[in-house]
Amino acid sequence: MGNQTIHGNAHIIVDSGTSLLTGPTAVVTQIAQMLGANQLLPGRYLLDCSKIPTYPDMMITIGGKTWVLKPADYIINAENANVECILGMMGMDMPPNVGPLWIMGDVFMKKVFTVFDYGQKMLHFAYAA
Repeated sequence: MGNQTIHGNAHIIVDSGTSLLTGPTAVVTQIAQMLGANQLLPGRYLLDCSKIPTYPDMMITIGGKTWVLKPADYIINAENANVECILGMMGMDMPPNVGPLWIMGDVFMKKVFTVFDYGQKMLHFAYAA
């Protein structure tokens, strides 16, 4: 987040059926606190819409490549500051034998085009135009 590393290695799932970035609750809470967010519901956070220009970029590194999400990418309703601005992240903990795990939902996929290459059992990413 900005120039600070928040979380180390973790498995990812890319899922268009998940709206938000979903990750370990403690990490999402840490990010929310860094942004000065207020908790709306457990694991869900509101941000001050007037501060959107001041929030840092979010860098996500997958397979050695870093993808940058601007505040307008990771804040829901960032384009309409007359409504509530919601952090596009949610905390969810997995059992130790599965986690830590991040689900890269629509918040990521609307910015980063994803190709599911089933034949090669690979994912390919590129910035969406």
